[in-house]
Amino acid sequence: MRAVVTPRSACLLALLLSIANPKVLLLAAAGGIDIGSADWLIQQQIIAVGVFAGVASISVAAPLLSYTVAGPRVLGPLSHAKDCLLRNNVAVLVIIFLLLGVLLTLNGVTGLLASA
Repeated sequence: MRAVVTPRSACLLALLLSIANPKVLLLAAAGGIDIGSADWLIQQQIIAVGVFAGVASISVAAPLLSYTVAGPRVLGPLSHAKDCLLRNNVAVLVIIFLLLGVLLTLNGVTGLLASA
């Protein structure tokens, strides 16, 4: 029997998998806390959330758009990039979390210094 996948069921599955992934939860929580704790106007927070969502979706949008534009010619480079990311998964995550930690620490220190 062949399963029928609709756009709605694919979106729900993507949402479920995103919520269940602890890495995604940590990164989204850090971004949400940083944006929410900033002393910004509501319009600035809305823009920041839009930029955060845009940057977060690049890893999905870039391959999709490149395939839409270039067609099957892009499958080789995409496969090579996927293999490289899978081989270096731990290093990529270490770098991402290190950068996130540095940014959050700098934000906290500047906040403490500004309130002192």
